[in-house]
Amino acid sequence: MAYPQAFGSATQLDYFSDPYWSGCNGQACGVENESNAYRAVNAVINQIANYF
Repeated sequence: MAYPQAFGSATQLDYFSDPYWSGCNGQACGVENESNAYRAVNAVINQIANYF
């Protein structure tokens, strides 16, 4: 996997994608029904917590 920010061609934002939060330079940080990592992590958070 390549990281464009390592070459100065993209800005890295340390956020999970979430279409309902507009913290990415004033725009949504995801696309509804397409890119919502926040929802995906919340769906399995208890399983992850119980694993450790």
